[in-house]
Amino acid sequence: MVMNPRRNPDTTVLVGLLVLLAASTADAWGRKPPKTEEVRLSWRTLSDSESKEVLRAAPDLMPSYKAEQFNWTGVFKDYPLIEVTTPSLKRLFPAERFYNGTMIGTERPHRPYLMAVARHTRYVMPEEFNQLLPDIGLTITRKNVIALAEAFIVLAAAGDKRTVPHITFLDRRLTDHALLEVNINGDTERWDFEYEPTRFGPIRVRNAKGTYINEFNVPEVWLRD
Repeated sequence: MVMNPRRNPDTTVLVGLLVLLAASTADAWGRKPPKTEEVRLSWRTLSDSESKEVLRAAPDLMPSYKAEQFNWTGVFKDYPLIEVTTPSLKRLFPAERFYNGTMIGTERPHRPYLMAVARHTRYVMPEEFNQLLPDIGLTITRKNVIALAEAFIVLAAAGDKRTVPHITFLDRRLTDHALLEVNINGDTERWDFEYEPTRFGPIRVRNAKGTYINEFNVPEVWLRD
């Protein structure tokens, strides 16, 4: 015969409080508490030979005749190409590559920017994100919209400066929009993505106080020559 242990009233009260606290937290979010996720971002400087291969892979970066005449000595030392990857980017874009580079022109200082290279074509990120998707056969659906929105945020943050951004996703919600809360370099932001099967936009960004701080009107897709 197995005897039931005597119930401790203090333990019962404690368990009840924990259940109540968990239920209150879930109610506040409208579901289970969100799982935070820190982005594991890789930031690798390419060698000179790797950088030359990138230029060959995307001829619109530099015409071949100009590349042959170009003096490469010290160029990649002063303006290195940096490959930017995350596990999610690799899953979504297995055949594409992303690089942080430098826009060299008359403007001073030279401006850092992010680009994708796909099928011998360069896409400036995130401005040409909408162009990249159909060119590689990707359609935005309710199943992948959150993952693609996360990719957009990572690419926007990675192209802003030549330093590794610290990105942590705090919350993700899907209504008729994709709503993401993210901490970037210590600042909490709320991103609101409107979307269609072929495109994102507009995308509005607010700070933790609810003030609008940025907006991306990603261009419509156009036909390349």
